[in-house]
Amino acid sequence: MRRFFLHLAYNGRSFCGWQVQPNAPSVQGTLENALAVLFKTHVRLTGAGRTDTGVHAVSYYAHFDLEESQWSAAVARSGKATDALDDIYAHWVYQLNALVGAEIAVFRLFETSVDCHARFSAVERTYRYYFHLRKNPFIAECSYFVRTSLDFSAMRSAMAFLVGRRDFSAFEKLHGADNSHVCDLRRAEIQALGEERYCLVFSADRFLRNMVRAMAGTLFAVGQGRFAASDMPAILSGRDRGRAGESVPGYALFLQEVRYPDW
Repeated sequence: MRRFFLHLAYNGRSFCGWQVQPNAPSVQGTLENALAVLFKTHVRLTGAGRTDTGVHAVSYYAHFDLEESQWSAAVARSGKATDALDDIYAHWVYQLNALVGAEIAVFRLFETSVDCHARFSAVERTYRYYFHLRKNPFIAECSYFVRTSLDFSAMRSAMAFLVGRRDFSAFEKLHGADNSHVCDLRRAEIQALGEERYCLVFSADRFLRNMVRAMAGTLFAVGQGRFAASDMPAILSGRDRGRAGESVPGYALFLQEVRYPDW
């Protein structure tokens, strides 16, 4: 058995998310279909994590396995010598990019040890949520327009309560499938990008389903004065999704980075 990783990016606007869904286009399904054409067999991809409908990824990893016979047959079809594996893998990347369409870009395909796992071996993930305070039609598809002023000081005070190893049930989509609701949130900050454009940045060992969008919506409610920063501990301890703010749209959310221990 050989294990391979794909390093890729995708624009999520046309997908129901990463994970395969019945009768809906997904990033995973699109890539698996392309891999099936390339390797002449069904290939199951395992991703670094789920992303919701419309959410983008700047840097994403997924792995798949090939039997030795499947790998050998694919190498033989490439018409290249087996001592030129880098060229073979680069050619496979070229072929995949030709198959997956314009909204997915495969950067690299590389072999790893069989115990390296795209999801469980990851040690940190970083998300960015982009928003702007001045209407701008050129970024409307990838940044959330907040129509009111925001108290950034209050938002930063609220963010300080989020950082740490905590139960984030209050920000998880109802009936989520995660067995554990505890995450180690290591970074929560607001970055100014100029021209009244900003982003919220969150880094953690893991994220629950809908967690970033729910935290962002709650922080905007704090910035608008609908919640106080001091409400955040009670929201967290209550573990009740109904007490937190509304989730913001997915089109402004980007999975920015996935880190692995040896890379």
